Amino acid sequence: MTGGRPRVFLLPGIFGDESPLADFRAALADRLDFELLDYPDIDRPSGEIRDFDRIVGWTLDRIRRLRPTGEVHIAGYSFGGLVGFVTACRLQEEGRRVGLLALLDSRALGLKVPRSGGVMRNRDAAPGLWGAAGDAAIRLLIAVHLSDVVLASIGPLGRMFGARAARGVRRLLVQNLRGRSLSGVILGHFDGPLVLFRAQKQPDPNLPSDLGWSAHCAAVRTVPVHGDHNSMFQAAHLAANAELIWSEIEGRLAG
Repeated sequence: MTGGRPRVFLLPGIFGDESPLADFRAALADRLDFELLDYPDIDRPSGEIRDFDRIVGWTLDRIRRLRPTGEVHIAGYSFGGLVGFVTACRLQEEGRRVGLLALLDSRALGLKVPRSGGVMRNRDAAPGLWGAAGDAAIRLLIAVHLSDVVLASIGPLGRMFGARAARGVRRLLVQNLRGRSLSGVILGHFDGPLVLFRAQKQPDPNLPSDLGWSAHCAAVRTVPVHGDHNSMFQAAHLAANAELIWSEIEGRLAG
């Protein structure tokens, strides 16, 4: 507790902390003490960015340091839901109690989505034709173990072409490295309930309501929220979704 507010460790999406997630934290700041746990970024070698076990280990170390004893509450958005889930499983293995495990529109590994979903993710990282070309180039450089060359180029690109170009390259690189970190990851099983806040608009209307999580935990409660994966914390939906999320988790945190 901080000032009477429950502390929740929050794991961001694949790009790390960004404005919509910061706005979500601000919308609930008077009720929840969010502790953001971001990941190794472009100031670190690419091998650390693409190492899922290292990301989970870093997350566990932060939680142990900030909350050495007692119950732990975890929430994760998108990629952060996967990090949060595995972290919760590891904490349980250590004998720690996880009171809240909340996933914000995160899909379990192995759940198939249409190819258009992958195309949309590329557009999210860097819009336009150059984004698609940049994505292909970065994938190739990663495949031939030259991702650190891309890392080193982000600063010069920013000086030559501006902050927007550097930001686009950074997002494409981080997306591909962190995405590759999921290869071979085994989620395990969480011995407790999970609450899934599922965006009403999905890339495939036939996706299961639990987004594949029932196979990995004792029980899933699915709560629909407004918008799609990217818009759920934007201005049009932020206030309504913040209230939906708070109303669902308030009792769980109090319990």
